[in-house]
Amino acid sequence: MAGIDVFCFPYAGGSAMFYKKWPALRSGLALHPVELAGRGSRVGDPHYDTLSEAVDEACNYVELHNRSGVYALFGHSMGGLLAYETACRLTAAGYRQPEHLFLSSTRCPQSFSTREPVAHLSDEAFMAKIMAYGGTPAEVFADEALRAYVLPILRSDFRLLENHKAADYAPLDCPFTVLYSSQDTVSREEVEPWMKKTLQDCEFITYPGNHFYILEHMDEVYGQITGKLGAYLTAKQTVMTWG
Repeated sequence: MAGIDVFCFPYAGGSAMFYKKWPALRSGLALHPVELAGRGSRVGDPHYDTLSEAVDEACNYVELHNRSGVYALFGHSMGGLLAYETACRLTAAGYRQPEHLFLSSTRCPQSFSTREPVAHLSDEAFMAKIMAYGGTPAEVFADEALRAYVLPILRSDFRLLENHKAADYAPLDCPFTVLYSSQDTVSREEVEPWMKKTLQDCEFITYPGNHFYILEHMDEVYGQITGKLGAYLTAKQTVMTWG
C-alpha cells in the first residue's frame, strides 16, 4: 500500500534541522524536512528575492520526492505560508492536492499585510522584536559569530513576508488543521479566515504558550499529524481489504 510523504517547512530563520529532531513517523508516513536557501545544508546558496522563488523551489522538491503519490504539508509560522502557497501552486498546475494541510502559528495570507514591518530596523531593535516571539535563546544573539550567521537569514525571511502579495487562489479541497497558542503573536482573528481557504473541514487547536509553543508541545503536534494521516492510511487499508 502506498504511504504518505509529509513535507515540513521551517519558520523564519529556521532550517530543516528543526524537523530532523522529530522521531520517525509511524509506518506508512515518510518525513521530508524542506531546506530553504541560505541556511543549514544550503548555507552557501543565495537568499531568495521573493517568497514566490521559495515556493517554486518547494513545488519542485515535492514533485521530486513525492514517491508515494500521496502527500501532506506542515509548516510553522512562515513555514505554514510556504506550505499553503506550495499546495495552491501545485494544484493550479494540475498536480494532486495534498491529503492534509497542517498550519502552525500561521496567520492567513491576507493578514500579513496588516503587520508592522520590522526587517528595516536596526540590529538592536530587530533582535528585540525577534526575542518577543520566543523560541530564540538569548545566547544566540549574545554570541557574535552566531548573531552574524542568524541575523541575515532572519532579515531576509522577514523581508520576504513583508513584501509578499498574496494571490487569490481558489479554495483547496483538503482538510486543514490550524494550530496556534493562547499567547501567540498570531491572533484567533488572524487564523480564522483559513476556514475560507478550504472546501473541507478546518479544525482549530489551541495550545498554551507563545508563538513557539511547538517547542513545548512537540509530542502533541506530532500526534496530530500521525493521528490524522494514520486514519487516512487505515481507511485506505480497509478499502483495499474489502475490495
